[in-house]
Amino acid sequence: MSFLRSLQALLCTMIPMLIQTLSAAAVPALQPSQSELALVTSLASMASYDGEWNLLTRDRLRAAGWTIETYEHRVGSAQGRFHLLTRPDAAILAFPGNVITYGAPAVGNEAFAKTYEPNMQLTRYTIDYDPVHTVLQSMYRGFAQFGTRVEWKKDRKVDMFPHNMTVYLDKVLRSYYDDPNRTKTLLYGTPMQTAGVLMAPIAFKMEDYLKEDQTYMDKALTDNIGSEYTDVRIAKHADMPNLTQEAKAQNCVYILRQRYTSERMRKSKDLMYHISLEEELCDRDGNVLTVQNLSTNTKNLTPLESVIYLQEQAKEQRSVFLSAPKFK
Repeated sequence: MSFLRSLQALLCTMIPMLIQTLSAAAVPALQPSQSELALVTSLASMASYDGEWNLLTRDRLRAAGWTIETYEHRVGSAQGRFHLLTRPDAAILAFPGNVITYGAPAVGNEAFAKTYEPNMQLTRYTIDYDPVHTVLQSMYRGFAQFGTRVEWKKDRKVDMFPHNMTVYLDKVLRSYYDDPNRTKTLLYGTPMQTAGVLMAPIAFKMEDYLKEDQTYMDKALTDNIGSEYTDVRIAKHADMPNLTQEAKAQNCVYILRQRYTSERMRKSKDLMYHISLEEELCDRDGNVLTVQNLSTNTKNLTPLESVIYLQEQAKEQRSVFLSAPKFK
């Protein structure tokens, strides 16, 4: 394989997420953690495909100031895509810099690896039982991987093909929320101005099999609401009498309550769940302004991604009221 074909194959089969910046000398350079870089790149990979979830993801990245350009390459029988991400205020690293791949196979021999490894900060995320990242090595001798490998265990609650980007995104989300050095700088845009929202502790009624996900769900959902609206405060109580007192004491105009439930879909031959959201938005006196009941299943999303998706789905109706405060 020629040098040019090898380089093109690297771009197309490894599906790298190239993180590049526009020069912004007046803005201090950010130093994102690896978990933050992985989250942005995995979201960009999801956003490059069609579908409602992908559209919501795309909108979230754009709201945070990211520009995503997707390129497709074909070299012989190999084909794939990579994404160029730019954000004016995020001076990260220009290519060859951070390259992050998910379940990517080797695309060159040992000489190829030795040539590019010193000039590329490559991180390879893999999940056990994902056959793709070892496919070329098992079929042809001489192929070699390089870079730093991060290996994750397959989630027993997720009954999807392990190479699915949805599965990798779920793992990236968990890694992000396990990272004590994470920030909101990379992922969140300008929130909608509101007159103060008191959010009750998020309620979950999950089957035992999913209860271990509730900590991640709570962090992701709370972060998401906090990035959507200004002046969001988390209440200490869940019952309405105490919530109204808290709202008035903190001068909040609105009270937001959310409850997520799960139910195993017994008739499905696959391991699938039906996930529901009950959302209630009230004024600070407890008068109901709007109620929503939304649901989805885990056919194409993991349980963790499903609750985030439902919260995003509820945004349109919720924001109609939050964008027009009735009193102060």
